[in-house]
Amino acid sequence: MSCLTTNIAGDSHSKVRRRMPLHNTFHVLLGVIALVSLLALSIAPEENATLSSSTGPSAFARELYQYGCGPVSVYISARRLGATTTLRELLERGWGDEPRHLSLKELCALVHTVPGLRAEGVRLAPEDLSEVAARDDMAAILVIRQDGAAEPNHTLVLELCDDEGITVLDYPVIRYRIPIATFVDVFDGHVILVKKTEQSGFFSCRSD
Repeated sequence: MSCLTTNIAGDSHSKVRRRMPLHNTFHVLLGVIALVSLLALSIAPEENATLSSSTGPSAFARELYQYGCGPVSVYISARRLGATTTLRELLERGWGDEPRHLSLKELCALVHTVPGLRAEGVRLAPEDLSEVAARDDMAAILVIRQDGAAEPNHTLVLELCDDEGITVLDYPVIRYRIPIATFVDVFDGHVILVKKTEQSGFFSCRSD
């Protein structure tokens, strides 16, 4: 699955890139399948028609699985900060006429459509994430490489971070753990920080 585009170049030094252990991938995949099915069924047919030219919940579920990680991450971040929005609204604003991959700059812009929220694209080291995770006045969207991709192509929301690994959210009911050794091989430092407007008026929408 690839649901994010980026024109940000990777680090100049090469890295050994390992995929998530097979048993972890299997459990995550089951959770994602359940999520997209529930989301598709929860959206009324007339609302689904505005999101996609395809018909039926199964078609929408496939589109959400393939293209929806960015809007879903924005939705989770907004909910964690108490902002008012819906996933349907974010998909409509982000996708436009049809489902598509979103860039990091577009995700920042999508955050800015949520009343009271601002975003900034930054670079952070893995050891910086524990401090970010401990704060309740911001959310962090992590940008990673998935399925052996050469460039970042997937987003997750940070929940917890310690010396052994990180806990991430793909949706409020899908929470899983990534060992730190696996995470550092798929994370190049790209993070979108989401904060409330009154706390971060200096934030700008940057992707570099």
